[in-house]
Amino acid sequence: MEYLSRCLVLVGMQEEFNVHPRSKALQVNHLRFANDIILMYGGNLRSVQILLDSFQRLTKASRVRISAEKLKTVCWNGERSKGAYFNHHGFKEGTPPTRYLGAPLTHHKLSEDDNRILVEKITTRI
Repeated sequence: MEYLSRCLVLVGMQEEFNVHPRSKALQVNHLRFANDIILMYGGNLRSVQILLDSFQRLTKASRVRISAEKLKTVCWNGERSKGAYFNHHGFKEGTPPTRYLGAPLTHHKLSEDDNRILVEKITTRI
């Protein structure tokens, strides 16, 4: 995962890669949680191809393959063509909102109910 993370940092520096508009100021194109990774990009097909190329670099360097069965793509902007492009390469299409640890992953502020779910999960572990 560390090598993939480094590759994705280099991807974000490429001029033709469109960083997601809401993460541009932070210069973030991915978030990593343990063995999970969230990729964020500006939504053009060239950026998708650049991301797929970084997956291939990972495979060539380490012989680790990104599992198409475990990876889901979600297009929040309503453009199905990007999801179809990922699907063409064997990845599944998810539906928003995707959830992580019970909370929806969205660019909107979490609601009180969403926060309650997180607090309950944390307090049950304490």
